[in-house]
Amino acid sequence: MVARLLIMALIGFVLVSVTSYARVSGDFRDSNASELRELILEKVDTVEDLSAEEQQLLAQVDEASTGPASIQVRSLRSQIDQLSNSVDLIAVTGPGIKITMQDAPRNVGDPIPVGAVPDDLIVHEQDVLAAINALWRGGAEAVTVMGIRIGVNSTILCVGNTLLVEDQVFSPPFVIQGIGDQERLLAAIETEPGLKLYRQYVRLFKLGYEVSRENEIAAPAYTGRITLDRVTELLEDS
Repeated sequence: MVARLLIMALIGFVLVSVTSYARVSGDFRDSNASELRELILEKVDTVEDLSAEEQQLLAQVDEASTGPASIQVRSLRSQIDQLSNSVDLIAVTGPGIKITMQDAPRNVGDPIPVGAVPDDLIVHEQDVLAAINALWRGGAEAVTVMGIRIGVNSTILCVGNTLLVEDQVFSPPFVIQGIGDQERLLAAIETEPGLKLYRQYVRLFKLGYEVSRENEIAAPAYTGRITLDRVTELLEDS
């Protein structure tokens, strides 16, 4: 409405100015003045049409924010929030469990224990994956490895005695943390087959293994790749 009034005022100012100039100079032909008046009237009609369209759009916005459409908008936003939680896109904090894994202590030149091979003395990706699986199976809200949030397509690879997590290389000890109910997490850790096997190597070859309760664990948002198939699956499940 304000824009319309300003345009109308400007048009009026131009019309008065042109008319006044024509009267003083006598150079402004009647035919040109007539054409100018027609042009101005055409612009006025255009302004009227645009103002009406503007009012319709404003009414639609008001209806969307207060009417039935707002319910749909809120529902969609709720689904988006749920999806963000499902694919670990939101940072979370809370109590949970920390698992620390370490290679067997060994100095350069020390003999390999009887019955062992060098690979028996280091932490492997399957050991870390077993810890992750245990935490997820125990209902963890979020899981991190070396402080990196583990998501639907996280890459965890063993390269010698180092660990590649989302294209970052880490040396042991390896720290895996899960946020959730501590009792459930501990129960899942105890029954996880992969961790049962790892604990056997702990006893045989003194690999490092420690499980502790943590009052507060911070898990950043997942920043890795999310496939369309995974998103579709999560939407269908929600």
